[in-house]
Amino acid sequence: NVRAVAFSRDGQRLATGSEDRTARVWEVSSGWLLTTLEGHRGNVRAVAFSPDGQRLTITHRDETARVWDVSPEIRSKEAIAELVRCKALWRFNEGRLLRADPDPTTCPPRSPAP
Repeated sequence: NVRAVAFSRDGQRLATGSEDRTARVWEVSSGWLLTTLEGHRGNVRAVAFSPDGQRLTITHRDETARVWDVSPEIRSKEAIAELVRCKALWRFNEGRLLRADPDPTTCPPRSPAP
């Protein structure tokens, strides 16, 4: 079951997150599956593209989040960053990750993120 969806800013790609611990990136115009991102520890709760559409943040039920490079040239098979103990990430703003929990011990600002 799909639990999360997000469009890239240009509307050309759609990301979905599922209970099966995977996220997928689709081409909107054709409906083609571009990539499947696997290896998440828990059900996917939220997905969000960076403003330039090159990265995708995926948050999980186990309160971790991973950042993936989903640029057309790369489409990495491994996460480029992992954030621990984050309840959620709402969106990217000017290329910086915004954390949903105001408690710095829940999602420390020093979390490694591109």
